[in-house]
Amino acid sequence: LCHRGPGASPAGGGLRGRPGWSMLLAQRTRVAWVPSVVRRAATVMATRAPLEPAARDAALATLARSGWGVVDGRDAIHKTFTFDNFTDAFGWMTKCAIAAEKANHHPEWFNVYNRVEVTLTTHDCDGLSELDIRLAKKMDAYAGA
Repeated sequence: LCHRGPGASPAGGGLRGRPGWSMLLAQRTRVAWVPSVVRRAATVMATRAPLEPAARDAALATLARSGWGVVDGRDAIHKTFTFDNFTDAFGWMTKCAIAAEKANHHPEWFNVYNRVEVTLTTHDCDGLSELDIRLAKKMDAYAGA
C-alpha cells in the first residue's frame, strides 16, 4: 500500500527517501477519519430520535419565552420572525440555511417581504427532536432574539 509518487527512491524507501512515510500517512488518515465518521453518524442518529417527554417539556418552555409555539395537530414548533426589510430577512434566512445544511436538517419556512414564518419538526421521527431545538435556538441567536 505504500505510494510511490514523485520523489520516491528507486529502492522503495517511500516518499522523499523516508521509509514507510506514505504508509504511515495512509494509516494515520484512515485511523483519524473512520472514527470521526462513526462518531458523527452516531450523533446524527441520536439527535433524530424523538425527544423524551421531560426533555421536550423543558425545551418547549425555554423556546416559548422567545416566541416559539406548538403547532396544532402536529408535533412541531412554529415562530414568525419580523425584520426591518427584505434584505435583513433574506440575510437571516441565508445564515439559517447554512446552519441547517450543515446539520442536514431543513426548516419549513415561508417568506414575504420582511416576515419569515418557520415550522420545525423532524420528519425522520415524525415529531420534535434535538435537531429542532438546536436549530430554533440558532435561529433566535441569528435574529438577535
